Amino acid sequence: MVRPAASSDPPDAAGRARQAPAVWVLVASGIALVVPLASVPVVAVAPWAVRWAMLPAIAGLGLPLLAASRERAARWALAWLGWAALATALAPQPVVAFWGEYRVGTGLVFLAAVAGAWAIGARAGAAAARPVATALLVGCTVNAAIAVVAQLTDLTAFGVAPLEGRAVGLYGNPVYLAELLTGGLWLAVHRVDRRAGVASAVLIAAAIELSGSRAAFALMIGVALVAVWKLPRRWVAAGAVAAGIALGAAVAAVAPGTTTGTDRVSTVAVADSGLAPRAGTWAGGLSALHSRPLWGWGPGGTLAAAGPRRTLAVARAEGPDIMFADAHDLVVESLVTTGVVGFGLLVAWMLSAVVAARRRPRGEGLLGFAALCAAVCLVEPAHPGVAPLAALALGTAGAWAAPAARRRVGAAVTAVAGLAVTAWLIAGLVALHEADLAGSPAAAQSAARRLPAWGEPDALVGRLIGFESITRRDARLLDDAIGWWQSAAARDRANPASWDDLGAALEHAGRLPDAGAAYRHALADNPWSARALNAVVRTGAAGGFSPADVAAARAKLARLR
Repeated sequence: MVRPAASSDPPDAAGRARQAPAVWVLVASGIALVVPLASVPVVAVAPWAVRWAMLPAIAGLGLPLLAASRERAARWALAWLGWAALATALAPQPVVAFWGEYRVGTGLVFLAAVAGAWAIGARAGAAAARPVATALLVGCTVNAAIAVVAQLTDLTAFGVAPLEGRAVGLYGNPVYLAELLTGGLWLAVHRVDRRAGVASAVLIAAAIELSGSRAAFALMIGVALVAVWKLPRRWVAAGAVAAGIALGAAVAAVAPGTTTGTDRVSTVAVADSGLAPRAGTWAGGLSALHSRPLWGWGPGGTLAAAGPRRTLAVARAEGPDIMFADAHDLVVESLVTTGVVGFGLLVAWMLSAVVAARRRPRGEGLLGFAALCAAVCLVEPAHPGVAPLAALALGTAGAWAAPAARRRVGAAVTAVAGLAVTAWLIAGLVALHEADLAGSPAAAQSAARRLPAWGEPDALVGRLIGFESITRRDARLLDDAIGWWQSAAARDRANPASWDDLGAALEHAGRLPDAGAAYRHALADNPWSARALNAVVRTGAAGGFSPADVAAARAKLARLR
């Protein structure tokens, strides 16, 4: 049993300290409700963007609580986060390690928000268990309902549309929706003694089926079996899951092109199931660990670690120019990005947190929510809109003593700072998206300067200016666009797409030796980039490639086909 560190307070005072103020119950419940529903269809900002931009606010609220706690689990969390900060400072791309890759966002800020969310839940404690579970269930149910409706009618005007026939809810991607709903199903089956709980379980199971996620489908069957074995209203819970699967199948039957979890589990061969490319990515990332075994490649550094070690099998399965920026496995991701020390500290934190949560006789299913979300992430990537919720649920399933009053001023400062950074990021992301829609290079440049030093905003400016150079036939504009593409490649050196774009622009400008150098960078980051290999064949000696280089590129292209 994990116990707080020794304190001079009498037992009754310690007990009163565990009674969280109502404000933390509201904060925890608000995060649990807002994050699943965070979507801005008016400006059609990508679903990941809003949730990622919320991470500094969550970290700003939670980290002071973490620092003030004397709980063993909190100390492990601080040690893990401190080591991740060291890994960030030593990463090949510290800026990317801090903020995370664009459209992925699993950098140090993400890790800080995960730890902060856990601290908020733990501080809110027992009083927040039911409100947080209810808020999470509401968020999951709304996502599930939207996912089902979107398969039957066109919701594109509201920013919701299936992806390759698979339901996405408010997450824009079936994988991330399935991660959330798998945990949500556990909360729902704990409430099947009420009609609302049964309805939620049916809707969530149907949405998991329509998401087409094999991992979530398998875990959903596991939830039904555990419900039969363990829960009081076992047959009602199992029946609700079965009814949900049937509802999903019925929706798929009347919605042409829908891909369900049942379809993918029953008809796809094991060799083509998606595990093979994941295993190749895991092997590539782990093989890169030997050069940085203690601190890894920095948070969000999987692309830099695994890209140069990409295999032909992965390139064939995923597409030669489609790259994994996440290891699709929590264990491998932690090892690759924070090294064996970081992984060990993460395990110590998680074990301490689980032990603390199990001290509570009733957790409203929150521990199961966290466990199931994490289980899906053993074969899928972590997401800024799911992992913090899992950490919040895990923290709420436990409790700890109140922080010292003298630290409240510092906590207020970090909270305000976190909220300010969130507002700054949302404003920049919205401005960048609107500039893209308007095709305005000037607005895109202004937005890019208001965002972290990523490569993607600069690349967008380059694309917009490059398009103008073509329509106006102005060579000076092309030179300006090339400058932005060079900045994008320099800021995100491990992304082969940045180098391919730069090489194509230089080739169009007639600067073939410079284009050849860019294509070499792309092939260093992705040895099977079809764009770069075709460029080697196309530019040949003019691009600085020898006959042997051209022959090798032709051979690789033939193997890709």
